Amino acid sequence: MGRAASRRSATIRLVASTRLSSLSFFKKRTAPPGTRPGAFVPGDTNLEPRVAVLHYDKDGVDERVSPTIEEIREIQQTPGVSWIDVQGLGSGELVQQIADLYQLHPLAVEDVFHGPQRPKTESYGADYLFLITRMPMQDDLGALVLEQLSIFFGPDWVITIQELYGDTLDPVRKHIRGNVGPIREHGADYLAYSILDGVIDGYYPALDALNDRLADLEEDALEKPTKRVLRETREVRSTLLGLHRVLWPQREAIHALARLETPLVSDTVRLYMRDIQDHCSQLSEVVESYREVVSGISSTWVSAVGNRTNDVMKVLTIMASIFIPLNFLAALYGMNFDNMPELHYKHAYHFLLGVMVSMGVGMVIFFYRRGWLFQGDEDDDE
Repeated sequence: MGRAASRRSATIRLVASTRLSSLSFFKKRTAPPGTRPGAFVPGDTNLEPRVAVLHYDKDGVDERVSPTIEEIREIQQTPGVSWIDVQGLGSGELVQQIADLYQLHPLAVEDVFHGPQRPKTESYGADYLFLITRMPMQDDLGALVLEQLSIFFGPDWVITIQELYGDTLDPVRKHIRGNVGPIREHGADYLAYSILDGVIDGYYPALDALNDRLADLEEDALEKPTKRVLRETREVRSTLLGLHRVLWPQREAIHALARLETPLVSDTVRLYMRDIQDHCSQLSEVVESYREVVSGISSTWVSAVGNRTNDVMKVLTIMASIFIPLNFLAALYGMNFDNMPELHYKHAYHFLLGVMVSMGVGMVIFFYRRGWLFQGDEDDDE
């Protein structure tokens, strides 16, 4: 019981704090009107860039934190695969230096800073490929954030640029350090695949949490149709709309990457890319099914509220029906005339009360036998 309550609390925290407005996905950081193409403005996160480099081959791994541009240039000339990871877009100077070192196109660098961009895949010939994806993260309050992740990869290098600190790519780093799987036997294309796979896998915990919350909302919509249920259902709907707007173009981008004729992606890695595409399609279908569940929860909530209103009106109608004849007797008995029959009888008041009580009880018994009382509260024996 305690574990279920703990899981429910964590799920509520995830979904209730997830306020992904449908309009927030169209608010992009852009340069002022009239700015030359390729110019960019730094991100609004105020996070200074943190750079980490993983350089590896079959024999070993060279890992460096906060390297200088000279060290990155030295690593660039060393045989092996290099992964340059930049986290934080509060300043564009360091990113621009890395872009100049690897001769990245200014328009691609502009897309890195002017996010959020639509997930896409762009080819720059045999030099490198440029991918934009959205990585699910949780902020300090537990809210779901879809962070833009920009990926450049060439023959023997991969550059990832993130908006915020932290990511879901620690398993990839562990595989490189521990030589787990074939990652150190392949080139940069396999590393790019591993990064994309880590991003897509990050959606599953978020969807599992949404699944648990939807199950709770379905039950609450039927048993306790309060305004809280309607509010949280609306929040889940906004979250699913945001995921839908991300996963569908992301699936198209991965599909384009898997079918792209380029020497930068080997046939072996192309098969792995198709596997990611299948996972992304599965996630998109799950999101669509959840959206249908949300619509069903809203309909259930409306029906439950309507049934409860009908029950209240039934009780009020029965009470009014009982008191109408009693009110008639009280009004008749209270008329101020001298020559009224039974007006001066000694026990007329008590007699009238007895008649009123008998009439009220008789009407309740009549309503009960007709099935107008407690209807729907008992199970059908048939």
